[in-house]
Amino acid sequence: MSLNADDSKRKYYKEWYEKNKDKRKAYNVTNKEQVREWHMKNRERVLEHKRKYREKNREKELIRHKKYFEANRERLLARARLNRELQKHRAKDPSAEPPKRRRRFPRTPVVPCSTPIQMQMAYILN
Repeated sequence: MSLNADDSKRKYYKEWYEKNKDKRKAYNVTNKEQVREWHMKNRERVLEHKRKYREKNREKELIRHKKYFEANRERLLARARLNRELQKHRAKDPSAEPPKRRRRFPRTPVVPCSTPIQMQMAYILN
């Protein structure tokens, strides 16, 4: 199996990104504001790129969605049932409190952070 130029370039960049993860994170933190400004200045270009990417990868995206829905079918159906019940409840008495949702697991943060700054940094870096 021979790799064409695009595949070998993609492989090279993927390996490079993996190897230089920390360097990239530090760079992204320091240049976040500059990147945001560039995106705002070149908004048309960014949106055009996004549209082209979506068109190009539409099949992959559909397959990814299909896999997600197959894997989480029960949970999604349970949520849909709960939402239907809530809508019925609201239709009968709009001023009434909706029934409380029961959580199987207590909600815990993905990254344990004690301060908002740590939370922001965790969000940016992850």
